[in-house]
Amino acid sequence: MRTPETDELVRQIFHVTKDPKSVVNDYSASKDVVEDLKKLDEYINKNYDTMDCFTHAANIFSEVIRIHPFLNGNGRAARLFTEEFLLSKGYRLDKWPEEILYRKIYSADELAEYIRRSSNFIAL
Repeated sequence: MRTPETDELVRQIFHVTKDPKSVVNDYSASKDVVEDLKKLDEYINKNYDTMDCFTHAANIFSEVIRIHPFLNGNGRAARLFTEEFLLSKGYRLDKWPEEILYRKIYSADELAEYIRRSSNFIAL
């Protein structure tokens, strides 16, 4: 169970020292998680047909990481959300790039560009 104390611990452990304007490291407070997930759902539905699917996928991934709804497994959850979204758009990700798995990509813009250039996606 997430608490304000565990939220602070997560912030301390995963603090990223890159450009703060483009870094996803400000997790939702535990009291805001449900509301933030509702907002994410609204965002996904509102932009489903209007936004470039790779940019949208990167934003979904980044937002699930930012919300940080679980004590453990947030990266796996973010990847699952992203994979399901891409499948709904006709793309399949065969393997997650190491740059994403090992947090070498720190912003949604970088992630979208990596996804866009990646040859790992196969139109279904």
